[in-house]
Amino acid sequence: MPFLRLYRGVAARTATLTEAIAAAHRAGDLRIAATARTQLARIRYAAGDVETARTLLTESAAWYRSAGGGDGSLLTRALLAGLTDESLLPALLEDARRESDPETEVVVLDALARIAAERGDRATADAHLQAAERALSAIRHLVDEADRVDAHRARALLS
Repeated sequence: MPFLRLYRGVAARTATLTEAIAAAHRAGDLRIAATARTQLARIRYAAGDVETARTLLTESAAWYRSAGGGDGSLLTRALLAGLTDESLLPALLEDARRESDPETEVVVLDALARIAAERGDRATADAHLQAAERALSAIRHLVDEADRVDAHRARALLS
């Protein structure tokens, strides 16, 4: 089941994840706090709150760095790069492929498609969206189409 259904229940999901972050901190489980923070950032980004999303992702990325990485680190770095430093995306795409992380691969490809569409480069945007669809075939049970905010934005720009 997908982590997010971004376009429905934003307030409830925000409240739930905010409480999860607080509870994880109280329990001393900072990995769960970082994971919840990354998911909350995805919700805020989808809602158009890029600044909050960037802040949450920066906090999560810092925690993963201090903890030596692990589950969620690559996804968090990819989401953050899509908002802050597109030059990192090609290397993150290679990392995702090398680590067999199709969710992160889709996130990176969608971000690259959005960036290409913003530049008016239809061919590149389409190629990235098609590659994301191929990667998505292995994880359709994990990623809901509504979670693919950058893919939606790229398609809107191309239409």
